[in-house]
Amino acid sequence: MMKRMFVTVILAAAVLMLASAPAYGQRHSKSADRSVMDAEKAYVDALVKGDHAALNNMLDSQYIFTNTEGSTLDRGAHLKRFEGGKYRFATKADIDDVKIRMSGTTMAFVTGRLNFWGADTPPADGHSRYTHVWVKKAGHWRLVSNHSHRVS
Repeated sequence: MMKRMFVTVILAAAVLMLASAPAYGQRHSKSADRSVMDAEKAYVDALVKGDHAALNNMLDSQYIFTNTEGSTLDRGAHLKRFEGGKYRFATKADIDDVKIRMSGTTMAFVTGRLNFWGADTPPADGHSRYTHVWVKKAGHWRLVSNHSHRVS
């Protein structure tokens, strides 16, 4: 009887702890979502403008990009493409179907669709689905990982 009561108390405590803990992917404040969305839009804007300085400020030192062809580029290789204004991802781009999932207050997982026109690589116009991982460091969102796949 005592063993059964002990097990019941332990299970009840575990359920209460799990129920009160923030869940992975739980929605947090709208201001957190807004600040991540602002970072997303700033990233797309920097790609369109070919803004090396802006990209340099938002890409984390551990940044890795898996592009639509399946190649991976580290931070240095990705930034090098934008040096001297030689490369612009597209002449116009926007994002939609964006979903933001927070893990705590310093990590965000973002999925969405990028729509682009006038891209430097074929096809010139199209769409890609993406996954971004952002971390908040020193009060600023930094892009750690970017995976993109073109879709029709």
